[in-house]
Amino acid sequence: MTPQRAALLLSAALIAGCGAPASTAASASSSVGPAPTTPPSSASVSLPMPSASTSAAAVARWSFEDEETGKPPAGFKIFVGPGAPRTWTVEGRQAPHSGQQVLGIYRAHARDARPTALVLPEPRLDTRVSVWCWMESPRSDSPERLPNPTAACGLVARVQDAESYYLAAANAHDDEVSLYAVKAGRRTKLGGAKTAPMEARWRELTLTVQGDELSVSWDGKLVDKRRDKTFTAAGGIGVWTFVNSLTELDDFSAATL
Repeated sequence: MTPQRAALLLSAALIAGCGAPASTAASASSSVGPAPTTPPSSASVSLPMPSASTSAAAVARWSFEDEETGKPPAGFKIFVGPGAPRTWTVEGRQAPHSGQQVLGIYRAHARDARPTALVLPEPRLDTRVSVWCWMESPRSDSPERLPNPTAACGLVARVQDAESYYLAAANAHDDEVSLYAVKAGRRTKLGGAKTAPMEARWRELTLTVQGDELSVSWDGKLVDKRRDKTFTAAGGIGVWTFVNSLTELDDFSAATL
C-alpha cells in the first residue's frame, strides 16, 4: 500500500468515528430533554362561578290543592286591622290554570270594606311574589244594590305588622293597578296606572321588591317601577284584598332574588 492510499483510509476512518457520536448525542438530547407540555384535564380546570344575576331564583309555589276546604291554608297568618278578624278560606272551584281549589273570603258582610292580608310571616328581603286573581267587577258604589261593592286583588311584601307593608293592588272597580307603601295603617300611593277594563277572568299580578327598587306587573306587562326606602328590613309576604271583595286567588308564588 502506498503512503498516499494509507493516509486516505485513515482520514475516512476518523471522519466516520466523529460522525457517530454526534448522531448519538442528538438522539440522547431528544430523549432526555424536557417532556412536552400536555393540556390539563377537565378536572383541573378552574371555571368561573355563575353570578347571582345568571343563577336561577329559588321559587316556592302554593296551589292550595292539598289544603282542607273551609279553612285558611296552613302556615299563613291572617292580618286584618283594626277590628275582629275575618276568615280567609280555601274553597272548591275549577281554575283553568290550576286545579280544583282556590282562596278567598266567603263569609263577610257587604259593608265591611277593611283591608285584609294573608301572610307568610317568615322574613324575606328581596323577593318577587305573584298570584292569579279572579275579580268580579261591580260598577256601583251602592252596597244596597250589590252584595259586595268592590273587587280587588293584592300582593304584600316586607310586611312588618298588620298595618305596615308594601302593597301592589289591582282594583277592578277603578280599572287600575297601583303600588303603595302602607305605614302604621296609612296608605301612600307610590305609583300605578289605569288599565283596560278588568273583565271577570283569571289575571296575574306580580310585585318585585329588590333593594330600594319596586315594580308591579299586570298580566306579564310592567305597570310601574320606582325607588322607595320606606321599608328596608326583611318582612313577610302574602296576598291582600278588601274583606268585602268579590275576589278569588290561586297559584301564589314567591321567588328569592
